[in-house]
This record gives sequence, structure tokens and C-alpha cells, in this order.
Amino acid sequence: MMKILCDTIEEAIHLQSNGGGNVVLSNKVDEKDIIEYNRLVPSTEKLRKYDPSDKKWNIPDEFKTLTYEDILFIIAEKHSSIVADVSEFEREMRNKRLEIEFIKFVELDLLFLLQLIVYIIYEFERREICWGVGRGSSVASYTLYVLGIHDIDSYKYRLDMSDFFKK
Repeated sequence: MMKILCDTIEEAIHLQSNGGGNVVLSNKVDEKDIIEYNRLVPSTEKLRKYDPSDKKWNIPDEFKTLTYEDILFIIAEKHSSIVADVSEFEREMRNKRLEIEFIKFVELDLLFLLQLIVYIIYEFERREICWGVGRGSSVASYTLYVLGIHDIDSYKYRLDMSDFFKK
């Protein structure tokens, strides 16, 4: 069953009442709100906070088995077309930004997130689905821009990657 990450109790109630699937709450929701919701709303699927260690995303095995090296290769391929027409200095700076961000993904054990993003982009492209320009702190990640999840070049606009990696 698909997991849906919600930022508010109201959003979770709306989704659950409309058969929204396995609703998981982001870390923006207080624990007391979750307890109160679970007490008041009869449901076979109780709400819970998002747990980054829960890596049971419903994606095909070919994406679940991608390693950091595989994803780095995908990033390098996509990045080569982005930096094809820039100066050597800018190419080096963009490569450094990618390297720093990628190390942060590894340090935070976010392989599953990168696997999921690669899968989502693959499906959007395969099905010719149009998706948004970008939203929230994700646009601060140059890595996500290179992968194609959003269209905001955070290097060009000098966005601080720590906005994306904040806890």
C-alpha cells in the first residue's frame, strides 16, 4: 500500500476519510496530536510519525537495489549535460557542490530517498507526466536538481544546501 506523508493532522484526516492509503505524518506534527487522532478516529491503520529508518517503499526491486555507486553514476551522466557549456571553473565548482551534497546524503543514510527519487523520475519520464517546478526546501539541493526532481538550479541561485539537509 502506498505511503502518503502528511504535514498536518487535518490533511491526514482528509486523506484517510477518502481512502488515502497508508498515511504517515511528518516530523512537523506533535506526538500528542497523533495520540489524540488515534484515540478519536477508528482506523485499522493508525497514524504514526515518519521514521527515516522505515525503508519499505513500494518500488520495483531494480530501484531498491541501486547502490550509492549506481546513483552516483546516474547523477554524473545527467550532470555532464548540465555542465557541457560552462567554464572549467564553474564545472569544478558545480562538481564540488555535488560531491559535498552526495557525502551528506551518505552521512544521513538517505540511499532509500535517492532510490525513490530515481524511480519517480524514471516513471514520470516513461509515462510523459508533467511535474512541478519545485517546492520548499528541496529546491536548495543541487543533487535533486541534477536528478530532475525540480527545475531550480540551486548552484546558479546560490541557495544554501543546509536548507534541504536541516533536521
